[in-house]
Amino acid sequence: MSLRRKRVDFNVAFEEFKRDLVKMFDFSGTGSVSGMGMYQLVYDICNSVPKPFYERLYCSIAEFLSEYAIGVRQAILSQEEVVPIYSMYWKKYYVATSYLNAICEYLNGLIVKQRKGPGISEKRPF
Repeated sequence: MSLRRKRVDFNVAFEEFKRDLVKMFDFSGTGSVSGMGMYQLVYDICNSVPKPFYERLYCSIAEFLSEYAIGVRQAILSQEEVVPIYSMYWKKYYVATSYLNAICEYLNGLIVKQRKGPGISEKRPF
């Protein structure tokens, strides 16, 4: 893991990150996911020069999760037995988001710090 700040093309880096997100949320077993590789991508994106992309990364992950949830909703509602299917998807989602939360720990810290802003109680939107 390199802590050196470097230039990052957000679109290229996020596409790589998104491929791993899809594998992580898919649970298909078609490919392995490197948690350390994803963590490094988050760190690199958050510390890129000349401008860090942590806000854009945060919003892109939120968009991915929203699209994923819409797809899962459609898959669940297309089944006759909704409750067991919902339970299965919820367990997978819980595991994947737990890993994602750990991978994005650095990003979360930056977002919280930015939102607290100048005053402790003052929140600033992006």
